[in-house]
Amino acid sequence: FRTAADKAYLPCKAFYADMANQRQQNLLNRQQLIAQLIDYEASMDWQTADWGIVQKTLDAARETFRSFSPVDRHEHKNSQASLQLISDKIYAHIKAEYQKNIEAKEALISQANALQDVEQLSQAIEQSKQLQADWKAIGITPNKADQKLWQEFRVACDAVFSRRDEQRQQNRVQIEASIEQ
Repeated sequence: FRTAADKAYLPCKAFYADMANQRQQNLLNRQQLIAQLIDYEASMDWQTADWGIVQKTLDAARETFRSFSPVDRHEHKNSQASLQLISDKIYAHIKAEYQKNIEAKEALISQANALQDVEQLSQAIEQSKQLQADWKAIGITPNKADQKLWQEFRVACDAVFSRRDEQRQQNRVQIEASIEQ
């Protein structure tokens, strides 16, 4: 019976050996990916980073990490913790950029609100247009926060442009009154 059982187990033994090799190779691939992320984080000039590419790189690395599966459970936990650690470091740079950009956009909103009190309408309109150009030049922000800030900014800018529209309407009424006279 033992001989028959050993003979029947031979294909399984080969399969399990292949699976062990595959798990080991996946672990090595994960470790290489983590090492590449560590090098990426250390060598990146965070002052001039292209934040869209940084976010895509981080997302792609996480997806690639998941594709290197299966691995041994214990090794999975260790490699997952290492990936999380380096991902958090990279994401901290992204969050710092988000915060800087949110503050810049909030400053533009304050400036746009102040334009409502400017007496010289043409000057207020030109400054509003410049603020809109400055808004476009500011980098990335989280979508939800960006939409909220954009709504506030639009309200402030629209108030200036509505003053222009009101002035145009008043001029039209005066011209029509002059024509009737």
